[in-house]
Amino acid sequence: METLALIFIAGIAAWILLAKQRRKALYRDLGREGVPTKAEVVGHFSGRHPKNRSRRYYLRYRFETAQGHAVERQVNVSRSEYEGLQSGDRIDVLYLPARPSVSHTATYLRGKGFIN
Repeated sequence: METLALIFIAGIAAWILLAKQRRKALYRDLGREGVPTKAEVVGHFSGRHPKNRSRRYYLRYRFETAQGHAVERQVNVSRSEYEGLQSGDRIDVLYLPARPSVSHTATYLRGKGFIN
């Protein structure tokens, strides 16, 4: 039974690590191939993480691709970015042309070192 529990825990840890690596790879792709555009903030909210109770900040924005397709996204942002924005504000975002649903704010990507 202990072995089964250890295998289960190792599987969960591997899944979490893989998810983080995948997210970093998408951010690197945005830094290399991302198309810059302007987006409109359409909402924002914060909440506590259910496990560690840390506060998380989220931003919802809408932009149009170069092909004219409307995209709306909700992303995790820093507290300072969250507090500095209101609905209706215009912000810089980058999106992947082949997958416009993959996007993030330029401020967040810059802060994480994925763009200059």
